Amino acid sequence: EETPAEEEETAPAVSKDTHPISASGQRALTESEKKLFGPTCIVPENRRQILNAIDNLSLASYTGNILVTGPEGTAKKVAAGILEITKHSDSNFTGRIAKASGPALNRLSQEKLSATLNQINGGAMIVYNASALEEDTLKNLHSEIEGKERGLIVIFADRKRAMDEFRQEYPDYLKSFTVTVNILPLTDKALVSYGLEYAKS
Repeated sequence: EETPAEEEETAPAVSKDTHPISASGQRALTESEKKLFGPTCIVPENRRQILNAIDNLSLASYTGNILVTGPEGTAKKVAAGILEITKHSDSNFTGRIAKASGPALNRLSQEKLSATLNQINGGAMIVYNASALEEDTLKNLHSEIEGKERGLIVIFADRKRAMDEFRQEYPDYLKSFTVTVNILPLTDKALVSYGLEYAKS
């Protein structure tokens, strides 16, 4: 039986260099941070959304949680990258991360769910295939993150169409998810450009 797996994220090292400033005057991702997201960062709108998520996520679990949409592998990479950067930028974030699929959480009792969240207090939970969460599970999770004084970042990841339908069906349970990252697809030209740039490095 699959249960939420707690683990320390292993990812390319994030340098503590001063963040570059974009032409618009906003901070930009460093080169080491871009590597966490791979070719996703080629698209300027993707970079903007990732930075917005990093700037607006919150360990106060009743707000600042994140919805990430896109192809499965891409959504997973973006969710993990956001938390890796947070681990280096927020001293209150422990780096403890639980990962689970929606169907796996559906099999947990509220007591087990609560115990899991207590174990990662000060950390994060990433839920893949989040649209598969059943209403009772979502209600229990909503109760845990809204009603308990616990430091926690929750990220729901799924394909965009599935997530859109999920949000329409359960808006009241998703009010704490105040940040959205909709990963835009890459063009063939962008992928070729990324491949050439990667080969040079």
